[in-house]
Amino acid sequence: MSFSSVAKDELIRQRLRGDDAASAAHTALTMTSGGLTLGRGGMAVHYTTESESVARYVEKLSRRLYDVEASALMSEKRGRGARSVIVTLRGSGCADIIEACGLMSVGEGDGERIARFTRSERCRIAFVRGAFLGAGSVSDPQKSYHLEIVCRNEALGRELISILSEHGVRAKLRERKETHVVYVKEADMISGVLALIGAHDAALRFEEVRAIKSINNDINRIGNCDVANMQKTAEAAALQAKGIELISRRMGLERLPNGLRQVAEARLNNREASLNDLAVELGIGRSAVNYRLSKLMRLADELRSKYGEE
Repeated sequence: MSFSSVAKDELIRQRLRGDDAASAAHTALTMTSGGLTLGRGGMAVHYTTESESVARYVEKLSRRLYDVEASALMSEKRGRGARSVIVTLRGSGCADIIEACGLMSVGEGDGERIARFTRSERCRIAFVRGAFLGAGSVSDPQKSYHLEIVCRNEALGRELISILSEHGVRAKLRERKETHVVYVKEADMISGVLALIGAHDAALRFEEVRAIKSINNDINRIGNCDVANMQKTAEAAALQAKGIELISRRMGLERLPNGLRQVAEARLNNREASLNDLAVELGIGRSAVNYRLSKLMRLADELRSKYGEE
């Protein structure tokens, strides 16, 4: 089951308190996933969803609010195996739904229409919940951070953004073909949307996965730094050993001052040791080891220039 399905199943298990909040959710559901059907039996309202549980929720909520009969039909798109459920409402209440949700207005006056159903904060949150159930999705946080609600017109999208903004959520709107998509990509904002509309378990799960990913990323970063530092230490040690071998070959280590000779011999005997390791072995400070190795490398460079060696 997808993360979106888990979140939606959690939402539909919660009964909306008050017919005003239920009407707000139903209006948003209709505006995002509802449509008109004209036939011999007269005018009907239909809803299309990929979730059987959402389909049952639409039936139940519609019968609660309007004088309608509901039926559901499973359909399967050819060649892709994608299933969808079509819920059809018939009865005298369909006219009330059409008028309330503006199914025949092609987006005209949707702002004013939505305002009738979103006068209280409780109803505004219920409206966002309904829109998410009708045409929303949220990515599995294991893979990416993305929540979106597909809207049929710009007015609906901007109203949703306004409501989310009131609760500190930064959402954006973009056109996609003939629709407008409200989307959120910031992880903390996505968990905020889920908690706002009542999917508290999904929000907690989202934050849990997000925290684990953050810890793993930190561990990987630290590990990568350690590997890079080890590689740099090994490369520097190899260059130092090569330079000291040149000094030994061209002038002999015995001719070096005692402090330089000790560090030179220690490096040749411990070619993979870090500066800290050499410092411990010689009983001197790390900075002293680094200083003496730098002097040895300068001497090696002078010998390379003098004898024309690489």
